[in-house]
Amino acid sequence: MVGASALDAFVPGLKTDTNYGVRVIAMGSTGPLGLGLTTTRTQWAPTSATATPSVDSALISWTAPVSQESQGNLKFVGGRFDTIPSGDVGLSGTLMGNGAPASSWTMRGLKQATDYWFKLWVSTNIDSSPAVWVRFKTTGTAPTTVPGTVPCKSGGPCKIGDITPAGGTVFYVAPAGTSWGKYLEAAPRTWNGGTSDPELSWCTGFPDANGAYKSWGSTATNVGAGKSNFALMMAKCPASPAGLAVRALTLGGKNDWFIPSIEEAKLICGDPTVIGRTTADYYTMSSTESDNKMAQACRTGNTSLWSTFKLSRATVIPVRIGQ
Repeated sequence: MVGASALDAFVPGLKTDTNYGVRVIAMGSTGPLGLGLTTTRTQWAPTSATATPSVDSALISWTAPVSQESQGNLKFVGGRFDTIPSGDVGLSGTLMGNGAPASSWTMRGLKQATDYWFKLWVSTNIDSSPAVWVRFKTTGTAPTTVPGTVPCKSGGPCKIGDITPAGGTVFYVAPAGTSWGKYLEAAPRTWNGGTSDPELSWCTGFPDANGAYKSWGSTATNVGAGKSNFALMMAKCPASPAGLAVRALTLGGKNDWFIPSIEEAKLICGDPTVIGRTTADYYTMSSTESDNKMAQACRTGNTSLWSTFKLSRATVIPVRIGQ
């Protein structure tokens, strides 16, 4: 029974691509007054999937199954993409949620000149449809190993995504002739002894009446300024929880790690997958201050800038300069 004034009802527990008959009976005080009969079909898998790859990403497009909202409320539940036939590279994760499905997905953080598989299907709470597969290859030229060339991890030339002798991952390569260094690397997410980067405050414990509200003078924003910014920050706030944790870090024999400037942090926020992080929303700390009360952070996935109180906490990712 769904009530005297009900015009629809949600029917759970149905299988995909299945015909169902729905009988609607009107009940009066003396019994059934009449009935109606309709048929409907549950969702089928997406079709016509294609891939448009670039060097480090691919736009996957497909013909989405129509919403079932107008067909007896046999509603679309969800879908996923997944991987992989053996021998090929792939990614996996949630693609869409309840309601009408999406019709495209951009896969980011891919390697150039690499084969990938994309698998898409519709799933309900009890059933899943057959999968639609798309295979594609990113553009670019596969890296080649020149005999006698020393790899980055052994002290040779480094490119974005390489593991360095210190054990970090390169996320920026400086143009030729840059005076401050050759590249920037980020420490692995386990750098502080846990399974992910810690959230710590910029500054606490100033001895004056304003608490952490004190200017550091570290206002530089540009790439290459993080190391000097960090020195100014620590000079004015020697008890900085974030700063002390970074200063204590020795990785691969290197102890010159620092908190990046805001433009350096934005390089990480724009595509955190390069250094083994995710695009989930969190705020990455920088050593660039906004004023005596505030410091700057960026939001992962979209590089939005945020000024937050120096007493607040943000995600700390140490970086260093490779020479």
